[in-house]
Formats: sequence, structure tokens, C-alpha cells
Amino acid sequence: MNPVRRTIALIAAAAATLTVAAVPANAAEASDPPDVVVSLGDSISRGFGADGSLRLRSTYSWATGTSASVNPLAERLRPDGGDVYALTFAELGATAGDLHDQAALARWVRPDVATVMIGANDVCGASGVDDLPDPAAYAADVQDAIDVVRSTAPDVDVLLVSVPDLERLRDVGKGDWRTRVRWAAWDHCSIVLGDPRSSSAATQDRLAAVGESIDGLNAELEAIAAADPQVWSDRGAVHATSFSLGNLSTLDGFHPSVSGQALIAQTVYDAAAAQGMFG
Repeated sequence: MNPVRRTIALIAAAAATLTVAAVPANAAEASDPPDVVVSLGDSISRGFGADGSLRLRSTYSWATGTSASVNPLAERLRPDGGDVYALTFAELGATAGDLHDQAALARWVRPDVATVMIGANDVCGASGVDDLPDPAAYAADVQDAIDVVRSTAPDVDVLLVSVPDLERLRDVGKGDWRTRVRWAAWDHCSIVLGDPRSSSAATQDRLAAVGESIDGLNAELEAIAAADPQVWSDRGAVHATSFSLGNLSTLDGFHPSVSGQALIAQTVYDAAAAQGMFG
């Protein structure tokens, strides 16, 4: 890594989370391992609530953390005898519209790999089915973020992660009274988690609309990746993951726990590696 990029990476750590990844047991056998890995997105990529505390626990991030319990993507990409500078620009509550500002910061560290996981808040912020996100606008925001990062890092490899299955989240947690209490207390994502034990026709129609919306967002991610050889996707792997109650944070029953973050890390790595992203 050249001295200028190293200096920029260290300066950026004051505004983002900087971690020097340890050697993982199953490090990627990449022909050109990265020096800088960045993550863009929302609180999932910041590790919020992973340990049950009301904190942004970036050490548990599936993408750029350092926890051995998670074995994050950045650690898996660390070359033997080298360093990976892993920084997260993801933000609590972020939607696709926030990616531009995140990318505007991330571009200055000239990343080799950038991950993007966004969309859950776009869906959860909808007041009703008529307010669900527009797939075309979502795609435009994601593409804009890619273009911004490329303005200083034209060779960056971008990994797009599918929007999780929020209806499965509801199904996993609705039978547990503690999780229902947490959902009620946080009052987050009511379009999915509101009245979680209802099986009325109106509820089923609402959940079906949410599912179609998420499918639309994920289809846009696939289309972006298909059109660009330097953009990769998980091909819906995270959305299809069969997570369990133990994979949910004891803080809010919404964000991933430490084991949930580990599951995302493994799922994303496997999906990307199967496509040859890491050499």
C-alpha cells in the first residue's frame, strides 16, 4: 500500500471505524488481496445491538469488524503477513438516499473493496403499502454511490448484499413474547411487525406487498451487478438465509445478534467466493 493511501486511511479513522484485521482461519486466497475494505449501508453493517447493548458495536460488523466470533468479511480477505484497513461509513437509520454522502467520504480512502447493504429502512419507513420504496429510485441511489466511490477508486470491487427477508423476521419472532415486547417498545418497522400475531386478510395483503417490494429492490441489485463486471451481488443469499431467534439481538429483536452477524458474514463470503470475486 502506498504512503498516501495509508495516511488517508488513518485520517479517515477519526470519522469512521478503523480496524486492523487479524489473520482468519480461512482467509481468502485472493490473487490481489485488498488493502482497504469499506462498508456502506445502515445499522446492520455497524453492528448495532449485536451484543444486546444500546451501542454501535462496529467490532461485530459482518463486513468490517474484528470479532473472532463473527469472522467478518474484511478479516477473511486479509493476506498472510499483511494488513487490511477496514472502515465503515454505514449509519444508523440510513436509507438508500443516504448512500451518496457515505460514498463521498469513503472515496477518499480509495477502497479496493466496498460492500453495500441497504434497503431494510427504506421498507420499514413506509407508512403503508402505497409508500413502499420505488425500485428505480433505489437502484439510482445505489448506482450513484458506486459511481462516487469510483471517482477516486476506479478499480474498486463492489459487493451488493440483498435486503433481508423481513417477513421471515416476523415469523421467527412473533411466537416469543420477549421479542414482541421489544418490537412494541421500539415501534420499528410497523409495516411488518405491527400486530405480529394477526393473520387477517388485510395483514396478509400488507405482508405480500412488502415481500414484493423487497423482491423488487433485490432484483435491482442483481441487474446492477449483471451489467458491471466490477460489481458483484450475493445473488439473494442473505435474503434467503434461514435465520433463527438466536440470531436476533436481545436489545430490539430486529438487528442481528453476534451469531446473526456471523451468519451474514459467512453467507456473503460464500456467495461472493462462489462467483470468483476473491480470485
